Amino acid sequence: MCLLLLLLLRLPSFTQETDKISTKTKFQELPEKLEKALQTKDNARIASAYEELGDEHAALNNLIKAEENYKKSILYLNSKKDAIKLGAITRKLATIQEAQNKNEEARKNFDKALDYNYESNSIKDAELNQNDMMRNTSNTSIPKQKANIEQKIVTIQNVPQAKQDTIELARSYEQLGDVNIQEKKYKDAIENYAKADEVISQSAIPNSTLKPKIQEALLNTSDIKFSIEQSIQMYTKAEQMQNHKNQIDAASNLAKLYEKNNELNLAEPWYRKSFELSKTYGTVDYTIQTLENLNTYYTKHQMTQKAISSYKSFIADMPDIVQRDSIYLDKTLLDHADERIKKLEESQKLQEKILVTKNRFNQFLILSLVVLCFALTLLYRAYQAIQKKNKKIALQSLRREMNPHFIFNSLNSVNQFISTHNEKEANAYLTKFSQLMRKMMEQSNHDFILLEHELEILKNYLDLEQQRFNQKFEYSIHIDPDIEVSDHWIPNMILQPHLENSIWHGIRYIETKGEISISISKTKDYLLIQIEDNGIGVEKSKKLKTTHQKQIKGRGSSNVKERIQILNELYNSDIHLEEKEKSKINLSGMIYKLRIPLKLNIK
Repeated sequence: MCLLLLLLLRLPSFTQETDKISTKTKFQELPEKLEKALQTKDNARIASAYEELGDEHAALNNLIKAEENYKKSILYLNSKKDAIKLGAITRKLATIQEAQNKNEEARKNFDKALDYNYESNSIKDAELNQNDMMRNTSNTSIPKQKANIEQKIVTIQNVPQAKQDTIELARSYEQLGDVNIQEKKYKDAIENYAKADEVISQSAIPNSTLKPKIQEALLNTSDIKFSIEQSIQMYTKAEQMQNHKNQIDAASNLAKLYEKNNELNLAEPWYRKSFELSKTYGTVDYTIQTLENLNTYYTKHQMTQKAISSYKSFIADMPDIVQRDSIYLDKTLLDHADERIKKLEESQKLQEKILVTKNRFNQFLILSLVVLCFALTLLYRAYQAIQKKNKKIALQSLRREMNPHFIFNSLNSVNQFISTHNEKEANAYLTKFSQLMRKMMEQSNHDFILLEHELEILKNYLDLEQQRFNQKFEYSIHIDPDIEVSDHWIPNMILQPHLENSIWHGIRYIETKGEISISISKTKDYLLIQIEDNGIGVEKSKKLKTTHQKQIKGRGSSNVKERIQILNELYNSDIHLEEKEKSKINLSGMIYKLRIPLKLNIK
């Protein structure tokens, strides 16, 4: 055997022919498919690629590698999502393990496949796996094994022929033959192996385990004539069907049977027949095996010259045999594919290791950034809270700044009433003043109050000022009918300073009756409040001030503007104040326009 391989490798034509193999065979595509699937992390495609590799190895009788690839395929499938696929691949794995006599592992995987069958409601497959699981159980008796296999055959044959699982049917006949071998019922084994071989021949199913089993049964039966008759029938049938592999096997079996029966004159022709058929139609493995059988016979019977002649014949025909032998080339290419996949897996593991290290670093970095961001957020929120608190304090301070000014003016009026001995008016004034102060104090801690409450305060204030200035002016308040004063919010003490300016810096200087008009309307988004008077206006008022009055800077208008700015910042609002003098001829006075959003986030 070693000599043959050395001779084979030295043949230039052999290497030339193998170099002519197409660069795009399925064995070269498989690593590419797996590589793409691994790159895209597509588990279904990865599983499919490993399953295909397992199938190819199983077809070439590389059972260990087939088992490895089926196991890898299973790892990439989801038990809930891929129950049907898992059932099929797990069954393949169990079948390969059984072929290697790993019966306990096979039993467990047939059991797993059975669970997947139940999960996917595959009843027919469940029956097959149930029978195979029971057959591989260590304490299952031979009659029980036989019954399970026969039941499986019945289950398969009950399906319409077009849908029958021929692979399972062939395996079942082969398994039944195996049980017959255990029973030493070689004739029954031969019959069942023959049935399996017939199914295989009709369906072109690859099976490398059946031929040696047939040969074992034929050679071990006590009735050699029966075995010879069976082998002749097999040869004749194979010849008629032009099944050259079966012809070679049948010829080899006949040669060994005739030699065993000491019919040497018939044994040699059949040995030569199997060798010649192998050279013409067989694979490299078949040709080498039949050559060894022939030369063993020649050596045993001291026919040295014939042995040398057969070697020469083999060497001469070897290039043609190699070129024709797709299985031999498939094995070579599959070995190359395995090497590529092994390197690919090693590369993938290295990439995963690098990725894990990178991910850990990234996780640490992200965690650090999260902690830093969290700390900065806390600091920023604390800063915002402090800023908000400071603005609240500033706003409250500005509101309270208005109260002493108003109280001082009011007490001056009370003092004036008392000095003129008008106690009745003084008492009435004090009563209204106390009511106003109570309402103002009730609302003093609120940034916004209802329009309803603000109007009550303004009316009370204007009534007091009318009394103070001896009815020198009149006022009117106009509210659009569609405005509900109890539904709208406005800044606290935002209108009173403008009314005070209208009275003290405008109307008090005119000789005619003063008029103050307050109008309230709204648009789609804003509440609009306008205060209008017929006083002398700001510019004329400044000219009438004494030197002492000019040195004292009023805080009313600036106070309101500062409060509006703070309110806009605190509540992210758009409150706007506009004040201007009347510009038309023969008209004097001031117009104050306040615009407040209808939707305020004041919670």
